[in-house]
Amino acid sequence: MLRFYFLSLLFLTPHLQLSANDAYNALDEKRRAAVKNLDEIQAVTVLVNGKYDEYSKQCKTDFELRIRQAGIKIKSDGDGPVLLFSCSPDAVQGILIETVYVSRGDGFTALDCIETWEASAQTFSRKPTNPSRAGLRTELDSMLNEFLNDYLASL
Repeated sequence: MLRFYFLSLLFLTPHLQLSANDAYNALDEKRRAAVKNLDEIQAVTVLVNGKYDEYSKQCKTDFELRIRQAGIKIKSDGDGPVLLFSCSPDAVQGILIETVYVSRGDGFTALDCIETWEASAQTFSRKPTNPSRAGLRTELDSMLNEFLNDYLASL
């Protein structure tokens, strides 16, 4: 009986790995579909240690430049998607938030914000490896790279 268990495990392990890879590929495709045809965003917000200070403003300026270089316009008024990066010694987060308007025939209407893109499971909602300011900047850059890679891969 024990021999059967080990043989089953031996033959199933590659299939389980394949399924995990398929799941990651599906997630990548979903994330890329969320940014496909994204031609402009309303704002980019970068929070470092929960604050929007001079260091955060410099990160924001750097990020906006790289986003514009990728071909995405950044508009300063109106509504549109908001790209938010947040990094502290406790957590790392990168999300794209969009406003949706729902209207049904029975008169029901709703306006809400939803996350349409988020950094991958490897970077999303985890503690940074290096909580220093330089380490946090590396984490932020990594999330921006992920966003830009998904955007450029969707073209």
